[in-house]
Amino acid sequence: MKKLISKLSILLLVLFVGLSLTACKEDGGADTYSKKVAYGDLSSETYASLGTLSLSEKALYDELRTNAYDYLLDELIKKLVPTNEYSVEKNREELEKIVAKNCYGTNKEDELKEIPAATKATQEEKFADQMYLLGVNIKDSQGNIEIYSDNCLKYFINELAQKEYVRKMLTTSTSKYYYANENQLDENGKEIVDENGKVIKNPYYVSEDAIASAYNSTKNNENKYNVVIINYNTLADARKALASYDVENLTLDNFKQLYKDRYGYKKESDDNFLLTSNELSKYNTTLSTLVKNINDNFEEFDEGKTYKVYQQFNGSVYAVYVISKYELSEKEYEDLTEEEIEDTLKEIIENKLTSSTISSLLFEKLHDSKVVINDYVFDTLYALENDKHTRLEEKDWSNDFVASVDGNKITVREFFNSVEKVLGLSTAMDYFTSKTLLTSEADELKAVRELITSKDLEEIDKQYKETMESFNNDELTASGFPKSIGEDVFKFLYFGSTDEAEIKEYYKSQKAWNYYVSYQSEEYFKLAHEFGKRYAGYTETVEGSEDKKEISGKYFDLSVKHILLTVDYNGDGTPDDPELYMNNLEEADKTLLMDAIAKAMVAIVEEVNYLVKEDMTTMVKALDFVLKNYNSDAPLEHSRDSEGNATETWNKYKSKFNLGLKIEDLGSVNNSTASNYVSEFSVGVQKLYSELKAKSLLNEEYLYGEIVDDKLSDTERETLIKEELIKTNYGYHILASYNSASMTSAKYTAASDNEIQYKNIKIKLNGKDATIENAYSSEVYASINQIKIYEGQLNTDDGITALPVGAKTFISKFYSNFKTKYTNTTFKNILFAYTYYVGEGKLTYKGSSDLTKFLEIQQRQFDSYTTPEVNAISIFADWWTLVLLEVK
Repeated sequence: MKKLISKLSILLLVLFVGLSLTACKEDGGADTYSKKVAYGDLSSETYASLGTLSLSEKALYDELRTNAYDYLLDELIKKLVPTNEYSVEKNREELEKIVAKNCYGTNKEDELKEIPAATKATQEEKFADQMYLLGVNIKDSQGNIEIYSDNCLKYFINELAQKEYVRKMLTTSTSKYYYANENQLDENGKEIVDENGKVIKNPYYVSEDAIASAYNSTKNNENKYNVVIINYNTLADARKALASYDVENLTLDNFKQLYKDRYGYKKESDDNFLLTSNELSKYNTTLSTLVKNINDNFEEFDEGKTYKVYQQFNGSVYAVYVISKYELSEKEYEDLTEEEIEDTLKEIIENKLTSSTISSLLFEKLHDSKVVINDYVFDTLYALENDKHTRLEEKDWSNDFVASVDGNKITVREFFNSVEKVLGLSTAMDYFTSKTLLTSEADELKAVRELITSKDLEEIDKQYKETMESFNNDELTASGFPKSIGEDVFKFLYFGSTDEAEIKEYYKSQKAWNYYVSYQSEEYFKLAHEFGKRYAGYTETVEGSEDKKEISGKYFDLSVKHILLTVDYNGDGTPDDPELYMNNLEEADKTLLMDAIAKAMVAIVEEVNYLVKEDMTTMVKALDFVLKNYNSDAPLEHSRDSEGNATETWNKYKSKFNLGLKIEDLGSVNNSTASNYVSEFSVGVQKLYSELKAKSLLNEEYLYGEIVDDKLSDTERETLIKEELIKTNYGYHILASYNSASMTSAKYTAASDNEIQYKNIKIKLNGKDATIENAYSSEVYASINQIKIYEGQLNTDDGITALPVGAKTFISKFYSNFKTKYTNTTFKNILFAYTYYVGEGKLTYKGSSDLTKFLEIQQRQFDSYTTPEVNAISIFADWWTLVLLEVK
């Protein structure tokens, strides 16, 4: 059965992804087969043009029709399901939940609160782009995103209506899918039988046993506790906190205040502390779990001792106060109250209303309805999936509408406008790509066409014949093209035309496209050279003066240990996202937290440097020593007095905010591996590498930051460390480097290199013999000619022979990544688009989308919605700027 397409989930289909399987005639699509197609008021008026090329509205419709069948089914469903009783005004709350689910992946308040602000912002940006590609703009004039704007909510009224329509199908007693009927019944209450006389079962039947089972499952058949749990770093911390109370008679209010003192916020209701035994188990990962202790000692609580302190679970101490405990047992259906049954049924029905179920039932309903389709291709496809469908006869054909369901018509104009919003611009670009490749007089494209050989043309003939033979032998049924649809329908759907010569032209354009994207023009090598330059770093003259400025290279390769301070504000032994923790603090407490982190970091760095300075150990070993001492609350070595007595322990730095410490060796973090880490961390490593390089400290053991400088006061050290902290969703980091890789150089080291070797080098470029007169480079980065040699000899039997070792090594470090990025499908297509479509006198069209915005969306998707700062971690910084400088 055909499934209803969720356009929001497959939006990437509408993006410009190269050639489509279409290459239609300008106005003759409908006349290439004998059956009629409704065109309504669509005309030969120009929809889009590119130079001397043009595409009419009617011709575009034929292009769209090759990919629009699923959209027609979607429009039929919309006609089938009434929406007049729904509106933004009446259904704002339900619509906002639908929008939240589509944007954030959830509409549950507790889960929404857990999404970091940065992640939310990215999800909203993606959602805004998706909506724009569906023809709905949810950004205001300043570019601010309004996901709950009226026009966005209005778009989802159909989704709400369809969900409620299916809900009624499941809950209306006259529906054959009524949940209370074991078998399907017709409108008269008679059982429906199949062609063999067998009663058809109702797949949505909900038995009494199912209701009881769902009730017990929903109620989570395990112990539940109202229990206040407070995490302390040490037993001494717990005793200190409890000491201000009468520990023999601690009350619930006492514990609520202790909780607020510890975590900085108050839970208003006792129910806020309700936990299941499964949830409690996260407080301990050892065999003797906290929940087991509570269970084993519950009688002790019942006898009047209202709290207990459990020591050293996950290296912490938990003070526990049990308010009450609920033991739940399974109920039979007969034991359930009417209210419990009703509530459970509501939840069962809600759980059944998945997108898959909604899609299936709506198509069942559509197939039971009277559907008329005035388009032979669509009519043929619909008949394949609905054997009850009555095919349209030519005498009944109408040009007024494309299809109808139960008399509700979809006009051609209405359908065209709907599909054009989503596919119009990308389809037009596909069309002009094909035509431009075959007709443009641009030198680059003429050169590409010259690469098409007679052998290529023979392959095109062979490919066409083999495809048609496969179809006529009924070998393409599994691909959705059974022989029964006929040759004309198959050709139109598969090739976009029924004309053999035009089909072969399409294949020829594909060959040209393949050569285009593998053809390495001068622009390609200029771009590779520019990236090599930025990879290494370079000096440039400041415009309008003789001053020079250093442009930092994007190369980095640093072996690091990261020092991470974590916050565990809910006391479950698991580090929390600092941003979420901050949301629960008053401004004054936020300042105290950052002060505590800075002081702890200063102490850690000073301790490590003290140990290294005193020749007690290496920095790497010193960090491990500090980690062990921190977790055991040992004394700080650098704080001992003249007699060797400890003056402070690590508990001083971690107690107030339950700061945990992790130190991990990450080994080499470089251009290639940086993407394995969260962006903030990767940027921090690159920044450290640049700072160490500027200070000539690479390959030396060096701690991130100069906070151990004797000239700095404690306050200055804390200020500096705050500036250098790297905040991620794991906590707060600083970095310790202990090794770095040296940058290689493509620069020639002797005059003889240029005078004797590396001249008149024979290579092959774009399939043709070429000679490189000079491969000299006066800079550390590779020259254009060096990159040409590298590329031209990359796949030869001799390998890359005609380059100095330094040049080969340097190019190899950036070129493979550059080439991978350059040959990315999205980039190739957008480069083509900017080259041939964008600019005055180029592509013009009357569509509903904005070409500039469309390409901006491509850019964001190409960059995976990362920020400019994040992009700086790769050698591809300013990628689009560099490319478009040449082609805009």
